Amino acid sequence: MIYESPDKGQTVYQRDMGSLVREILTTHPDKEKFLQELNEDNLWRDIRHKAKENIPLRNALEQVLIIYNLIKDE
Repeated sequence: MIYESPDKGQTVYQRDMGSLVREILTTHPDKEKFLQELNEDNLWRDIRHKAKENIPLRNALEQVLIIYNLIKDE
């Protein structure tokens, strides 16, 4: 196994020798939170994109927006 950390220890990856495919072993807690938020942002972007062509999904998002607007100032 080869162990790599391109960000000076914040994230540690492992991969087999000769392979370009690597997996995350560990990340710094702050970086882990950032990556989770980034993944969630990407998910919501994908949902909004799909909602343009999917009527039930679009309707569900409209309901979410209504609820959000009702509670956002609480």
